[in-house]
Amino acid sequence: MKKTVFRILNVIALTALLTATLEARQVEAPPRARGGAQQGQRDSAKAGRQGQQLPQNLAADQPAKPNAPKRNDQLPKNRIANAVVDHYLGGFQKGVGLDDDQTRKFSPKLGNYVRRQLMLAEERNAAITRLNALKDEKASDEEIQAQNRVLEKTEAQQFNVRRNFYAVIDPELTVQQQAKLRLYMDRTDQNVRQAIQKSR
Repeated sequence: MKKTVFRILNVIALTALLTATLEARQVEAPPRARGGAQQGQRDSAKAGRQGQQLPQNLAADQPAKPNAPKRNDQLPKNRIANAVVDHYLGGFQKGVGLDDDQTRKFSPKLGNYVRRQLMLAEERNAAITRLNALKDEKASDEEIQAQNRVLEKTEAQQFNVRRNFYAVIDPELTVQQQAKLRLYMDRTDQNVRQAIQKSR
C-alpha cells in the first residue's frame, strides 16, 4: 500500500514538471463540484483547520480483505486522497495570493484536479505492473503492444488533465498569480512526496 501511494504521488510530481513547457491550451471545463462555492468554503475551512501537515503515516491503512464488500476497499484510498487534497487546499489561498472570492471559486477545481490525478496515477501504476507481468510471462508482441497503448493513453490523460486545469484557471489570474500557482503546485508536490517517503 505504501509503495502504491508513493508511486501515485511521485507521478503527480512528475506531471508537474512536464507542464512547465506547455504552450497549447484547450479549455475543457471540469465537472462542477456539488455545492460550488459552498463546497469551496467548506474545503478551505477544513484545510485551514488541518494546517499544512499530512498525517504522519498516510499508508498505514491496509486494504480490506478480498472477500469484504467493494466499498470497504475504497476506504483507505479515500482517506489518503482526502489527506492529499486537504494538503493542497491548506495553503492554496496564501501560496497563490488569491482573494476570498478566487479561493471559493478555485478550491473545488483544485480538489477535483488532485483527485483526478491520483486516480490516473493509480491507473498508470496498474498499467506498468501489467506490462511488467507480460514481460516476465514472455507474452506475445500483440499483448505487449496493447498494454503499451493503455499506458500511453493514461499518460496522455494525465498531461491533458493538468493542461486543462491551468487553461481554466490561468485566464482569471494575474501573471504573478499564475507564476505563484505553478510554484505552489511544485512545492506542494514535493512536500507530499516527502511525507510519503517518511511514512514508508
